[in-house]
Amino acid sequence: KISPKNKQILTAKYETTANLENFIYTGKYLLKDNGKFFIIYPAKDLANLFEIGRKHKLEPKRLQIVYPDINSEGKHTLVEFVKSGKSGIKIEKPLIIYKDKKNKIYTDEIEYVLKVFA
Repeated sequence: KISPKNKQILTAKYETTANLENFIYTGKYLLKDNGKFFIIYPAKDLANLFEIGRKHKLEPKRLQIVYPDINSEGKHTLVEFVKSGKSGIKIEKPLIIYKDKKNKIYTDEIEYVLKVFA
């Protein structure tokens, strides 16, 4: 049996109630031209994200790849889209979560984010 908390986690992490195209379409519908749409998405599916975004007139403008640690491959991407934006994308420096994954020691950048937004 799935608890309500676990159901929320499943819904947030996986496309259980809507798919990527639903989210992108809704973003397009709600935004005015030049409005911004932000998404965190698995890095392995980045091509699909860009394809669907452009299909709905959302142009990728900024991209940052998130790495669990310096020795791991990128797992997620942070992407900023602009509705009816011109082509051209800025690639931000990598975001690394842990400087010591084994001991769960965050990088300075993550420590800062946690302090400011917690």
